[in-house]
Amino acid sequence: MDQESMLEQLIRKYYPTIYYYCLGKLDSDPQGAADCTQEVFLLLSQKHQTLDLTGNIRLWLYKTADNVMNNYLRREARHKHESLDEIEIEDDGGLACLLNDPLADWLMERLTEKDVALLTAYYSAERGHREEVAKQFGMTLARLYDEIERIKRLLSG
Repeated sequence: MDQESMLEQLIRKYYPTIYYYCLGKLDSDPQGAADCTQEVFLLLSQKHQTLDLTGNIRLWLYKTADNVMNNYLRREARHKHESLDEIEIEDDGGLACLLNDPLADWLMERLTEKDVALLTAYYSAERGHREEVAKQFGMTLARLYDEIERIKRLLSG
């Protein structure tokens, strides 16, 4: 049997097994499990010529799945912190509406006035103008980013 046929046979045999393995490890996240499984078999297809497909390829698949899922979970955790960057507030009183929301009370219990002012200035500024925000608060751009990350951790914890 040639390499390509063996690869197709392995994919048909192990794809469901690896999918359910990922699904269990990712707390029943079907999209994450599907993405990770697809990545595992993409790696297999890219490296199949250097692997011994007649040997214990199952062990390689599980180890690769673990590595892929770890990377996936890291990306997801980072994405949760970055999601604040994606908030867009409409000009039709959006900020005032947000501050009248019950969420505002929860935020105000956790943030200082300086934190609120810093977040407001940071998210109001265009991406290219964040240095001006840093100067306004008497800090470097790196320090500004550190402060925003600190606030994000505070809010996500």
